[in-house]
Amino acid sequence: MLDTGPRVPVQLFEGILYVILFIILLTYYINKNYKPKEGTVMAIFLFVMFIGRFFIEFWKDGEKIINLGGIELNRGNVLSIPFILLGFLIFFLANRRKNKL
Repeated sequence: MLDTGPRVPVQLFEGILYVILFIILLTYYINKNYKPKEGTVMAIFLFVMFIGRFFIEFWKDGEKIINLGGIELNRGNVLSIPFILLGFLIFFLANRRKNKL
């Protein structure tokens, strides 16, 4: 049976996320006088992008549910977690490195 009820416009939320991400990255880049530490912009991109996608995935309809220790996540949520952790790791390593100049 075809469900014709109202749905959440997830694509619009994703588009808004991308605009917000662009504004965050541009502001960070300008505030660092166009010379941020190597890797920090990429780390912020990964972190903000996949945190946003993690929460947007909860509104998607028709996704397969994966049960992880009593927490129900869909495939998109599970695939976002490694990229969030990778963003943290890159940011930590980039800020830990001493300036070579």
